[in-house]
Amino acid sequence: MFPGVLLPLLGYCSMRPDATVSTHHFFGPNAEISQPSALSQLVSLYLGRSHFLWKEPAIVSWLENIHRVLQAVDAREPAVEACEHRRKLLYQRAPGNIHRHVILSEIKEAVAALPPDVTTQSVMGFDPLPPADTIYSYVRPKRLSPISCGNTIALFRSLLPNYTVEIP
Repeated sequence: MFPGVLLPLLGYCSMRPDATVSTHHFFGPNAEISQPSALSQLVSLYLGRSHFLWKEPAIVSWLENIHRVLQAVDAREPAVEACEHRRKLLYQRAPGNIHRHVILSEIKEAVAALPPDVTTQSVMGFDPLPPADTIYSYVRPKRLSPISCGNTIALFRSLLPNYTVEIP
C-alpha cells in the first residue's frame, strides 16, 4: 500500500536494497517523490516513531517479501492499482490535528515535511495550531471595581490574595 516507506525504512535500518528493488519504478526514488505531501508527512512521522521496531532480526527477514510485491506489480495485479488510487485519493492533505501532532512530536524529518502554510504560522508552545472553532470553557468572571463598592467592602477585598485594582 505504501511503497514510499521502503527505501527510507531500509535507510533507518542501515540496510541497502538490492539492485532490483532500488531501480524498480515501484520502490525507487520516484515512489517517494510521487506520493502526496500529506503521505510524506505521515511516513516521516511513522518512521521517526517506529523505525527501531523494524531492526529486529525476525522483522528484517520478513522484508524479503519485497520481491513478491515486485512480482505482483510486474504482473499488474488489480490490488496494486487499487492501492495506488487509494493513496492519491485519501492522502491529498493532512488534517490540522496531524500537523499539530507532528509539531509536538519534534521528529525533525516529519517537521521538515510540513507544508509552508503551516510552518509560516506562529506556534504557541501550549497549543500549537489551535482549531479555528476552539471553544474556550473558561471565562474570567467580571470583577467589581473598588469604587463601586463601599469603603468597608473594598478594605476587606484588598486583604484577599487575588485582589487586583481595576481602573474603571
